[in-house]
Amino acid sequence: MIRALGRVLAAAALALALAGPAAAATLLLTGTPGAAVRLDGRELGTLPLDALDVPAGVHTLSASLRGMLPLDMELRVDAEDATVRRHLRLQPMSRRDAAAYSLVLAGLGQRYEGRPLLGWAFTAAEVGGLLTALAGELAVQNHRDDYDLAMANYRDALLPDDIAAYRAQADDAWKAADDAGKLRDAAAAVAIGAVVVSVLDAWLRFPSLEAGAGPAPAPPPGFAAGPADASGFHVGWSLRW
Repeated sequence: MIRALGRVLAAAALALALAGPAAAATLLLTGTPGAAVRLDGRELGTLPLDALDVPAGVHTLSASLRGMLPLDMELRVDAEDATVRRHLRLQPMSRRDAAAYSLVLAGLGQRYEGRPLLGWAFTAAEVGGLLTALAGELAVQNHRDDYDLAMANYRDALLPDDIAAYRAQADDAWKAADDAGKLRDAAAAVAIGAVVVSVLDAWLRFPSLEAGAGPAPAPPPGFAAGPADASGFHVGWSLRW
């Protein structure tokens, strides 16, 4: 019994040794030269990439290059013995679009260009400035209403003490309205300044290509394939204002 079990285990180990590593599909990638490629978050290198082993299943394929719009796509590998080709053509960013987005909302241009932290800082400055300016305007209106009420009471007052009290209330309300107006104007200036600086930054610091992508290369001969591996198409997306 023990000998028979030993023979079974030995045969299984020999079968595993002869089988070798698990089979994997072959992935061939072309597209915008210099673009960094990731598969399921793992760095693969820069385009073009040849003869990559990819297990069967559904994967996430992404490519990025400074000055180009990032690309994300689903990669489906149906068979382990297949050869899958993809042509990843990234679309260039637009300086005009970057500036236009920042004009709509400060920081959008920076996030479009791949600088999210600075973009969110500009957005926070504009939104915070606008909200503070709105609160300041409401405070101005409230203090002016208090001033009008105090002045009405002042004009109707007969006793000297009442006249002095209402006059002091009117002066305080006027000063409070003036202070709230200064806060409103300063906050509005911050919001406008955030938009202006964001637009200028998006235009002047527009990212240039580090690797000189140049025009998209033509697919290699024989690149087109049948529907089995869904190859030979261009993938990309672009924002336009």
